[in-house]
Amino acid sequence: MPKEEIKKYQLKRPLTVKQVLVDLYKCKADINDETALLTLVTEAAKKAGAHVLQASVHRFSPLGCSVVVILKETHISIHTWPEFGFAALDIFLCGESLDPFVAWEHIKEYLQPESFELKELPRVIK
Repeated sequence: MPKEEIKKYQLKRPLTVKQVLVDLYKCKADINDETALLTLVTEAAKKAGAHVLQASVHRFSPLGCSVVVILKETHISIHTWPEFGFAALDIFLCGESLDPFVAWEHIKEYLQPESFELKELPRVIK
């Protein structure tokens, strides 16, 4: 895109982007069901106010899957290790009105981890 075109799309600066990383331990839900996880992540994105553009799912053999949902406002992904009851979640949202914690609460309610570790990574684009 030429620089002249980029100037038409100036964003408010600094732009804050919200990212939440969560390690989920001993999930009670079936984290080997990629169809259910795709539905879950898609619903979570919509609840957070994001717009789904595309999704990709990969099933590993014999266990585990990865689900990545590309959003107009970045992405949400989950990678699972069912043999350990473990899932790694990444919620990365760009937009002041979007709340990654809304998506997280929806996912947490469904997966029912025994415990989790959450890291919030606010990013500022200057």
